[in-house]
Amino acid sequence: MSAAKLQIMSRYFSSYSRIVSISSIVFINEDNEIYNKSCNFTITLRDVHVKPDMIDRGISKKVLTVGPEYDPPKGGIAKVLGSYSRIISPFRFIKTYRQGSNPLSQLLLLGWSWLKFSYLCMFGGVRIIHIHCCSNNSFWRKSLFVCTGKAFGKKVILHIHGGGFEQFAKVHHKAVSRIIRRTDVIVALSSSWKEYFERTFSPKKVTVLPNIVEEPMKLTEKAESAVGIFLGNINEPKGIFDLLAAIASHKEELRGKFFLHICGKGEENRLMNIIAENGLGGIVCYDGWVAGERKASLMSMANIYILPSYAEGLPISILEAMTYGMAIISTPVGGIPEIVRQNENGILIAPGDTEALSNAILKLAEDKACRYDMGRRSIEIVQPYLPKNVERHLNILYSELSKI
Repeated sequence: MSAAKLQIMSRYFSSYSRIVSISSIVFINEDNEIYNKSCNFTITLRDVHVKPDMIDRGISKKVLTVGPEYDPPKGGIAKVLGSYSRIISPFRFIKTYRQGSNPLSQLLLLGWSWLKFSYLCMFGGVRIIHIHCCSNNSFWRKSLFVCTGKAFGKKVILHIHGGGFEQFAKVHHKAVSRIIRRTDVIVALSSSWKEYFERTFSPKKVTVLPNIVEEPMKLTEKAESAVGIFLGNINEPKGIFDLLAAIASHKEELRGKFFLHICGKGEENRLMNIIAENGLGGIVCYDGWVAGERKASLMSMANIYILPSYAEGLPISILEAMTYGMAIISTPVGGIPEIVRQNENGILIAPGDTEALSNAILKLAEDKACRYDMGRRSIEIVQPYLPKNVERHLNILYSELSKI
């Protein structure tokens, strides 16, 4: 059978099972004749790339998405948009922000994006506008698109990310309320955020849409010893300096039992000075910004994810760590308690409590069985956030709005 195609008849491979058993293969030759061959073998999830389910094309072509540049993905919103681009086809997208550009370039980009947006609203068959934003300048930029979309009579979804939104909204309550009440649907990242939006702004409708996270890029055996990883901005709000203080205060107990990889960008000089001044070179390593194969290798090796933030929405980085089967150490802020369950798949400590953070690290560093059990539970808990499940929620949301 020359030029034969191989089709493995399986719709979805679970990251929890890790291994897929294949009992039959369908061969289709160049004349479209079908042959079914019985077999018996297994493959691991890391050996295949599975294309997720797609949003109905008839609905997708009516949806226009607005948000920051997502390729390459830098930050939580960019990762969400990248995942959406793989389950929505066609993915009609307006870019409103490019990281690293100077203010003039950003202003020109915003103006061009608004013109393109307005044209598509008038002539592009758009019925639904899905806008992704967080706080501060991101919110003000997206307000322009909310108001323009409503002026053209479109259904507008405002998808609010980021843990700093509550503080931002306190300072600008009237203006934020006015924009939120103009939208048709507010998308919240968790039940606690839904309650906040309903209580604070009384919008038309608030719905919870799980943050989407991809299947792991790479799966290998976890390290035998305790290996932690931090992914995020190197700054005070993310709690990275609390983490270093917690490790420094118990460095002799942790030495040889625990190693931490720090990945991200921000206050790198301050970070390196603290590592050097406290003699943490044998316990902590700064890897810089990581992506692609390097990030996948670190995530696959690590067995503890640590994010001691002071404010969060529902961190994509925690969800990613859960897909890789890690135990989680974090704080009970934003939507985190809905995905990190105390002493079940992780340990939650109060923001800024460095002694509790030290104790949590020591506990997981010394108890391999606990690390394993929590990591296994993380894989179970993260299932609703995988593409096939988020796609179902999106389909329902878009379908309801397209009929109104």
